Amino acid sequence: MTSAEIPSSIILVGLILLVGSVCLQFYTSYNTYVLMLAEVNDVKSFFHKLIDGMEYGKMVVHRFSLKYGVLEFYVDGFQIINFDNETLLSSFSISLKYISHNSLYPYGNVIIEEGNRTYFFYSIIASGGTLILSVRPKIIFSGNSVFVGVVLFNINGSLKISYGEYSFTSHVNIMKRSYNPTTPKILHMQLYSPAYSFNWSFNSSRVNPLIFNCIIISVDVVGG
Repeated sequence: MTSAEIPSSIILVGLILLVGSVCLQFYTSYNTYVLMLAEVNDVKSFFHKLIDGMEYGKMVVHRFSLKYGVLEFYVDGFQIINFDNETLLSSFSISLKYISHNSLYPYGNVIIEEGNRTYFFYSIIASGGTLILSVRPKIIFSGNSVFVGVVLFNINGSLKISYGEYSFTSHVNIMKRSYNPTTPKILHMQLYSPAYSFNWSFNSSRVNPLIFNCIIISVDVVGG
Protein backbone atom coordinates (compact mmCIF):
# COMPACT_ATOMS: atom_id res chain seq x y z
CA MET A 1 0.00 0.00 0.00
CA THR A 2 1.48 3.33 -1.02
CA SER A 3 1.62 6.35 1.19
CA ALA A 4 -1.12 7.99 -0.94
CA GLU A 5 -3.46 5.03 -0.35
CA ILE A 6 -3.17 5.13 3.45
CA PRO A 7 -5.16 8.39 4.00
CA SER A 8 -7.82 7.11 1.59
CA SER A 9 -8.13 3.90 3.62
CA ILE A 10 -8.44 5.86 6.84
CA ILE A 11 -11.16 8.05 5.33
CA LEU A 12 -13.01 4.97 4.05
CA VAL A 13 -12.89 3.26 7.44
CA GLY A 14 -14.06 6.47 9.08
CA LEU A 15 -17.02 6.73 6.69
CA ILE A 16 -17.95 3.10 7.32
CA LEU A 17 -17.85 3.65 11.09
CA LEU A 18 -19.87 6.86 10.77
CA VAL A 19 -22.55 5.20 8.63
CA GLY A 20 -22.65 2.25 11.02
CA SER A 21 -23.04 4.56 14.00
CA VAL A 22 -25.88 6.48 12.32
CA CYS A 23 -27.64 3.24 11.38
CA LEU A 24 -27.27 1.91 14.92
CA GLN A 25 -28.67 5.14 16.39
CA PHE A 26 -31.58 5.04 13.94
CA TYR A 27 -32.30 1.40 14.77
CA THR A 28 -32.14 2.09 18.51
CA SER A 29 -34.38 5.13 18.23
CA TYR A 30 -36.88 3.31 16.02
CA ASN A 31 -36.94 0.28 18.30
CA THR A 32 -37.51 2.52 21.34
CA TYR A 33 -40.32 4.34 19.50
CA VAL A 34 -42.03 1.04 18.64
CA LEU A 35 -41.82 -0.15 22.26
CA MET A 36 -43.07 3.21 23.58
CA LEU A 37 -45.99 3.16 21.13
CA ALA A 38 -46.91 -0.35 22.27
CA GLU A 39 -46.86 0.81 25.90
CA VAL A 40 -49.05 3.83 25.15
CA ASN A 41 -51.51 1.60 23.26
CA ASP A 42 -51.61 -0.74 26.27
CA VAL A 43 -52.45 2.22 28.54
CA LYS A 44 -55.22 3.31 26.16
CA SER A 45 -56.54 -0.26 26.12
CA PHE A 46 -56.62 -0.18 29.93
CA PHE A 47 -58.51 3.13 29.84
CA HIS A 48 -61.16 1.55 27.60
CA LYS A 49 -61.48 -1.51 29.85
CA LEU A 50 -61.84 0.72 32.90
CA ILE A 51 -64.53 2.82 31.20
CA ASP A 52 -66.49 -0.33 30.32
CA GLY A 53 -66.05 -1.63 33.86
CA MET A 54 -67.49 1.58 35.32
CA GLU A 55 -70.36 1.48 32.84
CA TYR A 56 -71.37 -2.13 33.47
CA GLY A 57 -70.21 -2.62 37.06
CA LYS A 58 -67.56 -5.17 36.15
CA MET A 59 -64.24 -5.95 37.78
CA VAL A 60 -61.27 -5.02 35.59
CA VAL A 61 -57.93 -6.75 36.17
CA HIS A 62 -54.85 -5.41 34.43
CA ARG A 63 -51.17 -6.29 34.70
CA PHE A 64 -48.88 -3.30 34.26
CA SER A 65 -45.27 -3.36 33.12
CA LEU A 66 -44.47 0.24 32.25
CA LYS A 67 -40.86 0.92 31.23
CA TYR A 68 -41.13 4.33 29.61
CA GLY A 69 -43.65 6.06 31.86
CA VAL A 70 -45.78 5.88 34.99
CA LEU A 71 -49.57 5.83 35.47
CA GLU A 72 -50.71 8.23 38.16
CA PHE A 73 -54.11 8.60 39.83
CA TYR A 74 -54.02 12.21 40.92
CA VAL A 75 -56.39 14.62 42.62
CA ASP A 76 -57.26 17.46 40.25
CA GLY A 77 -59.85 19.20 42.46
CA PHE A 78 -63.19 18.60 44.12
CA GLN A 79 -66.65 17.58 42.96
CA ILE A 80 -69.60 18.86 44.96
CA ILE A 81 -73.36 18.43 44.56
CA ASN A 82 -75.74 20.74 46.43
CA PHE A 83 -79.52 20.56 46.23
CA ASP A 84 -81.93 22.77 48.14
CA ASN A 85 -79.12 23.94 50.46
CA GLU A 86 -78.14 20.34 51.25
CA THR A 87 -74.69 19.02 50.30
CA LEU A 88 -75.37 15.57 48.89
CA LEU A 89 -71.81 14.83 47.79
CA SER A 90 -68.40 16.32 48.46
CA SER A 91 -65.38 14.37 47.29
CA PHE A 92 -62.06 14.56 45.49
CA SER A 93 -62.07 14.49 41.72
CA ILE A 94 -59.45 12.08 40.42
CA SER A 95 -58.06 11.74 36.90
CA LEU A 96 -55.65 9.17 35.47
CA LYS A 97 -52.46 10.42 33.86
CA TYR A 98 -49.81 8.41 32.02
CA ILE A 99 -46.55 10.39 32.07
CA SER A 100 -43.58 9.60 29.83
CA HIS A 101 -40.31 11.50 29.39
CA ASN A 102 -40.62 11.05 25.63
CA SER A 103 -43.16 12.82 23.44
CA LEU A 104 -45.49 11.00 21.10
CA TYR A 105 -48.12 13.72 20.69
CA PRO A 106 -48.11 17.46 19.97
CA TYR A 107 -47.92 19.73 22.99
CA GLY A 108 -51.18 21.35 24.08
CA ASN A 109 -54.22 19.42 25.25
CA VAL A 110 -55.54 17.47 22.26
CA ILE A 111 -58.72 15.43 22.75
CA ILE A 112 -58.10 12.17 20.92
CA GLU A 113 -61.29 10.52 22.13
CA GLU A 114 -64.40 11.43 24.09
CA GLY A 115 -67.55 9.54 24.87
CA ASN A 116 -70.96 9.63 26.52
CA ARG A 117 -71.86 6.78 28.84
CA THR A 118 -75.06 6.25 30.84
CA TYR A 119 -74.03 8.26 33.91
CA PHE A 120 -70.74 9.94 33.01
CA PHE A 121 -68.76 11.57 30.23
CA TYR A 122 -65.12 10.76 29.55
CA SER A 123 -62.25 12.23 27.54
CA ILE A 124 -58.82 10.89 26.62
CA ILE A 125 -56.48 13.85 26.25
CA ALA A 126 -52.92 13.84 24.90
CA SER A 127 -50.13 16.37 25.28
CA GLY A 128 -46.50 15.60 24.52
CA GLY A 129 -45.62 12.53 26.58
CA THR A 130 -48.81 12.69 28.67
CA LEU A 131 -52.06 10.77 28.23
CA ILE A 132 -54.99 11.68 30.51
CA LEU A 133 -58.30 9.94 31.21
CA SER A 134 -60.75 12.50 32.56
CA VAL A 135 -64.21 11.44 33.80
CA ARG A 136 -66.89 14.11 34.20
CA PRO A 137 -70.31 14.05 35.94
CA LYS A 138 -73.47 13.77 33.85
CA ILE A 139 -76.93 15.26 34.44
CA ILE A 140 -80.11 13.77 33.01
CA PHE A 141 -83.59 15.32 33.21
CA SER A 142 -86.51 12.95 32.76
CA GLY A 143 -90.02 14.13 33.60
CA ASN A 144 -90.07 15.05 37.28
CA SER A 145 -86.79 13.22 37.94
CA VAL A 146 -83.21 14.44 37.90
CA PHE A 147 -80.27 12.02 37.65
CA VAL A 148 -76.71 13.06 38.43
CA GLY A 149 -73.93 10.53 37.87
CA VAL A 150 -70.45 10.84 39.39
CA VAL A 151 -67.40 8.56 39.55
CA LEU A 152 -65.28 8.14 42.69
CA PHE A 153 -61.96 6.30 42.98
CA ASN A 154 -61.34 4.81 46.40
CA ILE A 155 -57.63 5.42 46.90
CA ASN A 156 -55.64 7.08 49.64
CA GLY A 157 -54.40 10.32 48.10
CA SER A 158 -52.55 9.76 44.84
CA LEU A 159 -51.40 6.43 43.40
CA LYS A 160 -48.54 5.77 40.96
CA ILE A 161 -48.34 2.51 39.04
CA SER A 162 -45.42 1.11 37.05
CA TYR A 163 -45.52 -2.64 37.67
CA GLY A 164 -47.87 -5.18 39.15
CA GLU A 165 -51.39 -6.55 38.78
CA TYR A 166 -54.26 -4.33 39.89
CA SER A 167 -58.01 -4.89 40.10
CA PHE A 168 -60.60 -2.16 39.67
CA THR A 169 -64.05 -3.05 40.99
CA SER A 170 -66.99 -0.73 40.34
CA HIS A 171 -70.00 -0.47 42.65
CA VAL A 172 -73.12 1.59 41.98
CA ASN A 173 -74.87 3.37 44.85
CA ILE A 174 -77.98 5.52 44.46
CA MET A 175 -78.78 8.39 46.77
CA LYS A 176 -82.41 9.38 46.37
CA ARG A 177 -84.31 12.46 47.56
CA SER A 178 -87.95 13.44 47.06
CA TYR A 179 -88.80 17.14 47.20
CA ASN A 180 -92.47 17.96 47.74
CA PRO A 181 -92.77 21.50 49.17
CA THR A 182 -96.20 22.35 50.59
CA THR A 183 -95.82 25.92 49.39
CA PRO A 184 -94.30 27.04 46.09
CA LYS A 185 -90.59 27.82 46.28
CA ILE A 186 -87.54 28.05 44.06
CA LEU A 187 -85.15 25.15 44.52
CA HIS A 188 -81.53 25.28 43.41
CA MET A 189 -79.06 22.65 42.33
CA GLN A 190 -75.31 23.24 41.99
CA LEU A 191 -72.79 20.82 40.55
CA TYR A 192 -69.09 21.67 40.69
CA SER A 193 -66.17 19.71 39.28
CA PRO A 194 -62.80 20.69 37.77
CA ALA A 195 -64.01 20.11 34.21
CA TYR A 196 -67.72 20.87 34.53
CA SER A 197 -70.00 23.15 36.55
CA PHE A 198 -73.77 23.50 36.40
CA ASN A 199 -76.36 25.64 38.18
CA TRP A 200 -80.08 25.00 37.86
CA SER A 201 -83.21 26.47 39.44
CA PHE A 202 -86.81 25.37 39.20
CA ASN A 203 -90.20 26.40 40.51
CA SER A 204 -91.71 23.71 42.71
CA SER A 205 -95.22 24.73 41.66
CA ARG A 206 -94.41 23.41 38.17
CA VAL A 207 -92.57 20.24 39.13
CA ASN A 208 -93.93 18.64 42.26
CA PRO A 209 -92.80 16.25 43.53
CA LEU A 210 -89.25 16.35 42.23
CA ILE A 211 -87.26 13.13 42.50
CA PHE A 212 -83.50 13.66 42.73
CA ASN A 213 -81.22 10.67 42.11
CA CYS A 214 -77.46 10.80 42.68
CA ILE A 215 -75.81 7.78 41.04
CA ILE A 216 -72.39 7.23 42.58
CA ILE A 217 -70.06 4.87 40.73
CA SER A 218 -67.42 3.92 43.28
CA VAL A 219 -64.24 2.22 42.03
CA ASP A 220 -62.12 0.18 44.46
CA VAL A 221 -58.47 -0.07 43.46
CA VAL A 222 -56.48 -3.02 44.84
CA GLY A 223 -53.07 -4.36 43.88
CA GLY A 224 -49.39 -3.68 43.88
